Amino acid sequence: MSGLEKLISEFRAEADIDFLDLPFVAESVRMRLDLHGQDEIRHHTLESVRRLMELNVYPGDYTLEDLMSGRGFQFRCGSAEELMSWIESEWTEMGHTPTQEHPICWFALKGSKTT
Repeated sequence: MSGLEKLISEFRAEADIDFLDLPFVAESVRMRLDLHGQDEIRHHTLESVRRLMELNVYPGDYTLEDLMSGRGFQFRCGSAEELMSWIESEWTEMGHTPTQEHPICWFALKGSKTT
């Protein structure tokens, strides 16, 4: 199993118990694969996101307002291809790796008790 495959498996296991944000995924990919360039980090992170969606882990939003109102995790609508395009577009427009302050999105397991 490659380093990226193992990492995706770890992300999927984490989705069973908690939400993941894009900065966490990107930083984990960067560290595990020892990546340095923004394009490399984005490419491998997006590949991880694509694979996570194949494993039923999808992007959305989870804000303090969602928590306080009891709404829970809000999945983003669209096909996997549309979601990938949206994330890549937001990341490119941002011009740097997503941060805790500007995470672009969070990820959760669809159909889990937390959604």
